[in-house]
Amino acid sequence: MQRPNKRLVKAIEMKIVYMIIALIVLIWALLFFRGLRAAMLGILDKVFG
Repeated sequence: MQRPNKRLVKAIEMKIVYMIIALIVLIWALLFFRGLRAAMLGILDKVFG
């Protein structure tokens, strides 16, 4: 059996790691902006309500 190319394996691993990090950041940003929007609406509701 041929040994896997170490550099190729490393590149694939890095790609997976970057994908996971990007996904976490995306989810965190979505939650953060939803929370921010809710807070803004709450403040506006208090000011104008």
